[in-house]
Amino acid sequence: MQRTGDGERPRFFQQDLDVIPDDKGSDLFIQTAEGPDGHVDDEVIEDKTRFITNLKEVLGALPDDILEGYWNSYGASKDGLSKAIQQHFEGKETKGCSDAHDDLNTETQNSQNTIVNGHVSNQIKRASEGGLPILKRKKQLCCWRRFLGSTQVNAMATRPTAQPLKYGSELLIRRTSGQPNNSGLRSRKKPGFSQYVRFCDATSSRELGRLPEDISEILHTLLQTPGVEFKATMIFCNSKRLSVGDLFVVRLDCFVTSLLFDPALPGKAEDEQFQQRNRALMLLFKNLNMTPLAEGADLVPEKPEFYDLEEDESITDATVNSPTASDDYMDLNQLRNFYRSTQESASIFKLRETTPPVDKFQLELRRYQKQGLTWMLLREREHAILEPGSQDALADGPMDPMWRMFKWPRDTSWDVSRGTTYVSLEADIPDKFYANLHTGEFSLVKPISKSILKGGILADEMGLGKTISILALITMVPSDTKHLLTTAQEKPPVGHLSLELGISTVKPYTASTTLIVVPMSLLPQWRNEFVRVNDGNGLYCEVYYAGNVSNLRTLLVKQKSPPSVVLTTYGVVQTEWSKLQQFDYEASNEGLFSVEFFRIILDEGHNIRNRTTKTSKAVMALTSRRKWVLTGTPIMNRLDDLFSLIKFMNFEPWCKIDYWRQFVSDPFEKKDYSSALEVIQAVMGPILLRRTKNMKDEDGNPLVQLPPKEVVIEMIRFSDTEAGLYKYFLSKAEHSVKESLARGDLLKKYSTILLHILRLRQVCCHFKLLGSQDENDEDLKNMKLINDIPDISTLLGEDSQSPGSSSEGMPDFIEDFKTKYPNSDALKDLECSICTCEAISPLTSVVFTRCGHPFCESCLLEYIQFQNKKGSETICPNCRAAVESRYLLKLEDINGKLEPVPYSNTKKSSKIVALIRHLKHLQDTSANEQVVVFSQFSSYLDILENELRQSFASDICEIYKFDGRLDLKERSNVLAKFTEKSLVKMKVLLLSLKAGGVGLNLTCASHAFIMDPWWSPGMEDQAMDRIHRIGQSNTVKIYRFIVENSIEEKMLRIQEKKRSLGEFVDADEEERRRSRIEEIKMLFA
Repeated sequence: MQRTGDGERPRFFQQDLDVIPDDKGSDLFIQTAEGPDGHVDDEVIEDKTRFITNLKEVLGALPDDILEGYWNSYGASKDGLSKAIQQHFEGKETKGCSDAHDDLNTETQNSQNTIVNGHVSNQIKRASEGGLPILKRKKQLCCWRRFLGSTQVNAMATRPTAQPLKYGSELLIRRTSGQPNNSGLRSRKKPGFSQYVRFCDATSSRELGRLPEDISEILHTLLQTPGVEFKATMIFCNSKRLSVGDLFVVRLDCFVTSLLFDPALPGKAEDEQFQQRNRALMLLFKNLNMTPLAEGADLVPEKPEFYDLEEDESITDATVNSPTASDDYMDLNQLRNFYRSTQESASIFKLRETTPPVDKFQLELRRYQKQGLTWMLLREREHAILEPGSQDALADGPMDPMWRMFKWPRDTSWDVSRGTTYVSLEADIPDKFYANLHTGEFSLVKPISKSILKGGILADEMGLGKTISILALITMVPSDTKHLLTTAQEKPPVGHLSLELGISTVKPYTASTTLIVVPMSLLPQWRNEFVRVNDGNGLYCEVYYAGNVSNLRTLLVKQKSPPSVVLTTYGVVQTEWSKLQQFDYEASNEGLFSVEFFRIILDEGHNIRNRTTKTSKAVMALTSRRKWVLTGTPIMNRLDDLFSLIKFMNFEPWCKIDYWRQFVSDPFEKKDYSSALEVIQAVMGPILLRRTKNMKDEDGNPLVQLPPKEVVIEMIRFSDTEAGLYKYFLSKAEHSVKESLARGDLLKKYSTILLHILRLRQVCCHFKLLGSQDENDEDLKNMKLINDIPDISTLLGEDSQSPGSSSEGMPDFIEDFKTKYPNSDALKDLECSICTCEAISPLTSVVFTRCGHPFCESCLLEYIQFQNKKGSETICPNCRAAVESRYLLKLEDINGKLEPVPYSNTKKSSKIVALIRHLKHLQDTSANEQVVVFSQFSSYLDILENELRQSFASDICEIYKFDGRLDLKERSNVLAKFTEKSLVKMKVLLLSLKAGGVGLNLTCASHAFIMDPWWSPGMEDQAMDRIHRIGQSNTVKIYRFIVENSIEEKMLRIQEKKRSLGEFVDADEEERRRSRIEEIKMLFA
């Protein structure tokens, strides 16, 4: 009796069932008068014509005497065709195959318990029995075979049997002739795969039953595929004879051989047979639960895939289901994993450091920048410049994204689990293999991703010095030296002229010029940085903007010393491209599109993320030999943002939209995020380098030492007037949202509701913003604003007028004031009795009480508020007279003359009051501080500018404004003046997000105020990174103003949720809107 392993239960069947006797005269089947359909008689196999025809299809044309000899020797044998092929191969065996092949031939001839007789033998047997065309594979030998997996299927009997099938009996799998219905429309006239794949008794070749449709689809194709073999074993039939329609359980063991790993095996993608084979392989791997391993994953022992059926109390179908789908969202955490994978794939910490020559590059690079320079030189294949061994870190590059790595499963096949002795063909091969199921290729060697692209994406986090890093590359490799050497003695190519347009069809190659395309706001900064690092080394930079160069082509081609760098903007590129679309001669022969550059660099490259925009199309049309993209956010809104960057770089084959859609966009839209990200990670790994401020180098030290950054959220209270306005607009917004939810058309009212939200945000900033538009909101960018804003003075009611303007004593008060201060000279040297500040300046910031004493506006308001909280009477600090809010005057500049007017605090923004208070405190503690104030509303910047100028005199505080309305020269002047340190004056820069939210270096400032929150927390991070970056030496303090009990407070909660759970990356525009609607519901919950 066969022994069982420890802990195994005794089998429930008779032990004698384990041994299948040699039963050539089996009476297992009930004989019928008409005979079994589909049975192939021995006379057909022994037919000489059929024998020779099949032999030629495998071996090709052979002399007639050899074919006759094979017929005479093996024609009478049942498996004569197989033996003839085997004899032919053994006579011409190729070198390199193991001796296991000979052992296999001997074993398969002597053993009738093994279904696998060598792939070629099985192939001929299947063809001879099924009458099928045979794949023409000449003289290939099986060097090894490995177990791939097993599955259990419920087969249905198609023939009655006189006796029960024996446990462990071997079954043949036969593929009959005919074509299944591949259209997906099953019908009686067009049967499916299960009609053409049958189980047969191994002894008598009698048909037993059919397989399930999904398994039949796999076997129908793979039974003809070289290198894939199956062994079928009956494991349960309920110990009774079968009738037609009965179910019995069959175990399928799958093996692959060295033939499957033959590089010449895959066919052409357009070949139908090739496509069917690849689909069958995909289905097989899915059915066997062959899960790919992550690159670099440890190989751990596997649990047994199958257990003896008798150990289970019930019979179940063990067909493996598809893996569980990923969650239906993709968040910022997945993006972090994507970035992390690219960092690991680049082996950045193993890269050697490359230092630019000190006589050429004026700055000292940090360690990670030197490693990044090595990576960029490797990407450009400038190996001669690098030290020996620099490329070793990237020698074992990332795996080709189309391939997957699999571990060979433990052999739990039927023969191994039953201890059957047989000759193993598991040669000394690696414990893992690689498969490209899209092309049907298999390999035992890791397929390395290769590309001819010279360039890449430098995606270091904002503030890590991407500009300096890429300038170091330009300094190291300013020109295409190989091209210049080979063409030194040659005449430049002369282009053929178009007869119709006179346009040259050949672009001259400017082998010594790099084109850098930047946002307009960064043009001065790039120029200054280039001069700073290349001073005196012979390289010079040309700014191509506003028509300053009459003919760029002449400058770059005809001059002996062309500029090493041409700086231009996205706007200039788009303008010249638009002219090209109109067949403009000058644009094609004089501008950016008239030459082929040595190198093109895109700063803030995410500006081309939407490939349908004119800017993106224009940039794509530029030509160069090397291309680089600099961006801290390669993915901003959706995964397809990456495609535009890849298309710009001409990264084959991923720059083809059909290819991208098949492997990235379509899986992503179908919520198969894991597959899409897996491909993206493999594609971007070789060409993308990203480091962050929080990363540490190989020694455990931070990449960059930055001073601390403190972010303070300051809650602001509405004034009574602001609270009334906010309540009015809030009621309208809530009413609109509730109606839309009730009707179920919230998505249709999307823009209208966003407009209501915009109004609420504007009230939080300043009611004068009402009627303006948020230039950064893509959903409202092209929307005409609804003119439903009532007259603000009507909403303010009596508060819109000064409390004292209608008071009976106000005219007398004004007359008394004019008597006390008859002219402007009398207003000089006014002193505030609260802060004891002499010479209050500017005079527009002075407030006079009824008793005629002057005070700073902020001081008096704080004093009144303090007294009101105490419940005490407010009295003048000078004369102890009562101070009434309705009897206050201030000075207003009317036509160049200061006139007293009733003071009203109702038109003051609470946020502006808080900002002025902070700035005055900074002025008192550090008079020469530089401060940045951020807002997303350009109109708000105008209001802030006016308020600050009224509150601070020009001799103690300079106010600068930087927004999209400034031209290049004005922007340069503003930044130059602001960054210049003053010893006595405080400087305030009012900065809009759209014009200067990215790219600017404002490390001269250490204080910042964010006046209004943004939907995306990443946008605020970008603003903070303008200050907290390399070059900052002081502790950075940033204040975020949030109005309590308002929509801003709820926006803050949404930001916190995005930071903790991850920010959604949208599959498409509709998905982005839906996620925004979820946020809207949160705002009005």
